[in-house]
Formats: sequence, structure tokens, C-alpha cells
Amino acid sequence: RCLTSALRHFYGKLAHKPELSTIEYPDGLQFTDADSLKFLINLIGDLHQPMHLGFEGDSYGRNISLSFRTASTSLFDMWDKDITQSVMKDNAGFWWSGWTHIHRVKGEYERDKELWDKNGVAMFDTWAQESLTLACDTAYRNPVTKDKLSPQQAGSKFDVSTQTFEAWKTQMLNKILLAGARTAIVLNDILKQREATTLGQGTGVKIEGEEDEKIIKRAPPPHWMNAFGTNMCIMAVVVGLFLFVMKKQSGGAPKVTLKADGTFSDANKDAHKRI
Repeated sequence: RCLTSALRHFYGKLAHKPELSTIEYPDGLQFTDADSLKFLINLIGDLHQPMHLGFEGDSYGRNISLSFRTASTSLFDMWDKDITQSVMKDNAGFWWSGWTHIHRVKGEYERDKELWDKNGVAMFDTWAQESLTLACDTAYRNPVTKDKLSPQQAGSKFDVSTQTFEAWKTQMLNKILLAGARTAIVLNDILKQREATTLGQGTGVKIEGEEDEKIIKRAPPPHWMNAFGTNMCIMAVVVGLFLFVMKKQSGGAPKVTLKADGTFSDANKDAHKRI
């Protein structure tokens, strides 16, 4: 619930709709639009990571021990970084190629765009429910036997077989694509709310010496072409940024963290760094 509330909050700040959600900031803390945009993009990514909507009883999968390729890990780390890092290592050419093209999720993108236009920020709850369902039905289960994974006794670990890894990898890569497509939908809507599309009208200032009669006037491109171009550019930037962050896995702590109760705190005073 705190995740979707935070999404509403930062969307509201950027779309000039502060009534959507209010979060109490520490005294003296001010967010610029750039700060809000960074939080919004990061949180949409979190929304599509199923273990971020896991269960407190097992610390969102951190208490479920796994053995993956002779190394020890947890269910949370498996979905949070091990799957993607393994794909980068095993098939770097694939990871940095065109697999992130929007056409891979074109149907889902068009459906989500139509639903967002109709339901707005209520879609954050819909997408959260999708991830929760994925966590319950897939991430917390052995994909081969369908048995539920739970914290084992000391020394006991679930062995992640090749078959299990491939099944989880397929789901995780699809969620990455959906996160990028949905980020494009949200950002496009923010631009629309802020009337940023008027930038395309060009300048209203007459430039001295400009010879209007020499300007070749062409019919404007159809609306769908403009929208498609905008979506593709945003997808390229967002997915590229996501892949870069996943590769770097920076250990540096942010200056400000968002706590589970929906408030912010100084990272130096708060050890919790995840929602």
C-alpha cells in the first residue's frame, strides 16, 4: 500500500495534481521535479519486481535460502538481481541487443494505454495486484512441482535447477519489458497534463532576416506517428537506464529513503533502504 501511495504522490507532483496523495517530508526537505521523476521511475520498477510485494513473514523472501550455481542466495536476491545478472553474464549480446523493443509487448502496451486513459492512477493498484499474483503463483513456488517455497530449517536450501531458472527468467524479463512500457505510458500522461506537447508548436518569435517564403510547408505527420515516436524515445531511455542500473548495482546509499510508513528519512539515520 505504501508503494502505490508513493506512486500516486510523485505522479501527482509531476502532473500538478497534489490532491492524489500527501506524504510528510522531514523538515527542510524539498523535492524538485527531477527528484520526483527519479523516484517515480524507480518505484514503477519496484512495482514490477514481485518480491517487493512479497510477505513480511519471510522478510519478502530474504529468509528463504536458495542454492544457485553452487552459490548461496535468497529468494529475494534471486529475483532482485541474480536472474538479470546471470543473463548479462551468460548472454551479454542478447542483454544489450534489441530484446527490449516495444513490439515484444505491443499488445499489452496498447491495452494498458487504453486502461490508463480510462482509469488513471488506479492502474497502479492493478499493476501491483499483477505482481502480487506473480509472487504467489510463481516466485514463491517451485515451477516444476508447484510446491510452495518457505523458510527452511537451518542448513536446508532450495536448489535452483536450470529448468527453474529458465522459467523464472522468462517471467522476470517480461516484467522488465512491461515496466518500461508502463513507465512510458505514465510519463507521456505527465507531459500531457503539463501541456508539454505545446513545445511542438515551435517558436512564436519572429527571427529578423528570416524569409518565410522560402520555408517549404509540409502537412504535419499524423497523430499516431507523433505518439509512436514519443513512446519509442521514452522506452529507449527508460529501459536503457534500467539496464544500466541493473548492471552497475551501485552500492552507494541514497541521501533520502522512503520508509514503509510512507515518510522519508535521512539514509544516514535509517538503515532501511527498501520499501
